[in-house]
Amino acid sequence: MTGRRLHRILLGVALALWTAAAGATTQKCDLIYYTKRFISKGKSIRAEIVRPSYGTHPAVLFIHGTGGLLTRAALERRSVPPVDENFGEYELACRGYVVILIHYFDATEMVNVEDVSVIHRNARIWLSTLQLGLAMTMRLPHVKRASKIGIIGESLGGYIGLALATEDQRIGAVVIAAAGIPDVCFQHPERLPPVLVLHGEEDSVVPTAEAYKLTATLRKFHVRHQLRILRRAHHALLMERRSECIELSCMFLSRYMSQRVRGMGGPF
Repeated sequence: MTGRRLHRILLGVALALWTAAAGATTQKCDLIYYTKRFISKGKSIRAEIVRPSYGTHPAVLFIHGTGGLLTRAALERRSVPPVDENFGEYELACRGYVVILIHYFDATEMVNVEDVSVIHRNARIWLSTLQLGLAMTMRLPHVKRASKIGIIGESLGGYIGLALATEDQRIGAVVIAAAGIPDVCFQHPERLPPVLVLHGEEDSVVPTAEAYKLTATLRKFHVRHQLRILRRAHHALLMERRSECIELSCMFLSRYMSQRVRGMGGPF
């Protein structure tokens, strides 16, 4: 841990159990937060890590969307650990994961992005940066070595997460929220690990048709997958329906991150 300042976080997190038999419960959890940097094509890339305070655990990489990470302002003010979460990283860490958030826009010196042409032009740079982030993740001392890495990507992060998972065998499962089929850097979909597709019924940014198109492609290439359309939900699923999305993600990741499943396509 030399050179990094660790911050301890004691949280009382309401963990929503989305079953008919149980309501929301509150769990106390003791977390460690710290930041780290790595170099990608000469650029210094920031990463935030949140983990349980003891033991080794599987790792999950959160990939942000076009707005970047909400905690960037807190980092620039040196206000750490950030009070506010990005997508539920504290809640996910409370469930036994090492959570990594990579500021991959640092590779192109951007804060956010809106122009589709800019996304297409920089997608390969971002993918390369995230691959280096995966390598960094595998070296973290509290990441369980025997386990593959999970990905949760929202909006643009979902598209990039799918593209990344076709190229990197270290990824054991992917959760995408409010995304569809990538139109750049997406080859060999048959190489994908199991995929959970979360989509808001009333998403006006990425229509639900994109989710159905994606699942049709996954079915065609015999990739295990599950589709959940969240009723009355909009585009920002991990803000609007955070606890439900984290619960669904955890159930999916715990089932598939320990091994790569092949030859059993279609929804389960």
